[in-house]
Amino acid sequence: MYFFGTVTISNQVGATSLLNPDSVTISSSNFSGLVSKVTDGETLDIMTSDGEKITIRLALIDAPETKESGYDEGRDFLA
Repeated sequence: MYFFGTVTISNQVGATSLLNPDSVTISSSNFSGLVSKVTDGETLDIMTSDGEKITIRLALIDAPETKESGYDEGRDFLA
């Protein structure tokens, strides 16, 4: 069973420079949409109200890929 419902995402990304590791750049965005696809335990697609498809890959999650042991369980957990 899969749950495809509305989700609101608040995204914040930080990056450091190789030339100046003490410098941090922050970027953020907010959007909401409908979960249209759960690829695996760490990746899902969101369809925004503007019709844009956004693929989200969760950080610090190492879920099994297709045909690896535990794939179905990881995908079902995220769904």
